[in-house]
Amino acid sequence: MSAEQQPQPDPQRKTLDERAKMSEWNASAIVRARDATAILRLWPDAQFAYGPPVENGFYYDVELSHRISPEDFAAIEAE
Repeated sequence: MSAEQQPQPDPQRKTLDERAKMSEWNASAIVRARDATAILRLWPDAQFAYGPPVENGFYYDVELSHRISPEDFAAIEAE
């Protein structure tokens, strides 16, 4: 096959590196969704504002009457 006949990469397809980053982001999203669910079960008045994707995943802000502290982490993890 000559160089002109070789199939060209599809610009719509993700590279392997891009796919790996997506997998990392998806795993992070699942963990954050579980955290949010646990927080809502413990503090039903919680309201979430999701931020845009960032280099290492994404972030969200939580507004609720209770101030979450390190002492709450065990309860969140257990939930």
